[in-house]
Amino acid sequence: MKSGTNNLFTYWGGGRGDFVRLLAFTGIVQYNHVSVSDEEEILFNLHTKHGTVHEKFCAIDKSTGQVKPYKLMDRTGDNYKKFFPMHMDIMKVIGYDDFMTKYILPEMDGLAMLYPTPLNSYSCGHDAHTFIDAFGSLSEFNAYATRLNFDKVYYITTDKKEVSDDIRKAQAIKNTDLDAESRELIIKHANYEGFYQHMLHYDKIYKEQKRECDVILPVEVVMDKEALRKFFFNNLVDWDDRNYDLIYDLYMEYQK
Repeated sequence: MKSGTNNLFTYWGGGRGDFVRLLAFTGIVQYNHVSVSDEEEILFNLHTKHGTVHEKFCAIDKSTGQVKPYKLMDRTGDNYKKFFPMHMDIMKVIGYDDFMTKYILPEMDGLAMLYPTPLNSYSCGHDAHTFIDAFGSLSEFNAYATRLNFDKVYYITTDKKEVSDDIRKAQAIKNTDLDAESRELIIKHANYEGFYQHMLHYDKIYKEQKRECDVILPVEVVMDKEALRKFFFNNLVDWDDRNYDLIYDLYMEYQK
C-alpha cells in the first residue's frame, strides 16, 4: 500500500496552526464524516464508513476559541510540544547534531507503529522560528525537516501589519491561562509595532531560505474560508472538503 505524505504546519503562536491542521486532517479521504458533541467544549468525533475511529479527538474551547488536539493526528507525535521552545537553550549549547541524536530521534523510535503510515500525516508546531532563534537561519531547521521525513513544510506567516496585530491579540486570548481582565490588559498594552517587526523578520527568512518543496501559507488566506479551501485543494494530497464547512464555521463562531 502506498505510504501517505508527511507534512508540517509551522507557525507563531496565535497563527491558528492547530485550526489549519484540524481542517487538513479531517479532509483525509479515508475519513467519511465528523460529528460534534456540544459539551463544556465543542468536541469532534471522526468516522469512517465502517465506524468511529477517533472519539473526542479534538476540541474547540468555547471561552477562548482555541483548538485543542487530544489524540494523535501525525507521525511525529508532535514532538515539538516536548522540546520547543523550552529546550531551545539546550539546542543552542549542544548544537543541532547532538540535539537531534539525544532528544529528537529517541522520541521517534516508538512512534512508527502508532500512526497508520498509508494515511497522510499533519503535524503542527513552533519549530521553524525556534530554530531561527537558536541558529539565525533556516539551515538547521531544513535539515531537521528532511531528517524527520517531512515531504512539505507549510509556513503559516504574514507580512501584513493588521494580520500581525490579530496574531498578537490571539496569543493573549488563546495561549495564556490568564483571566479575561488580564487578557484585555495584554491586548491593550501590547507592543504591536515591535511584534510586527518580529513577524517580518521571520517571514523574510522563511521566503528566502525555505526548501524548494515547501510552501508559504499566508495567515490572511487562513482567515478567508474560500481562499483556504482553494489552497488545500491546490496543495494537499488526496484532500476532500466534506468536513470543511462544519469545522470552519464552528471555529469562527467562537473567535473573539
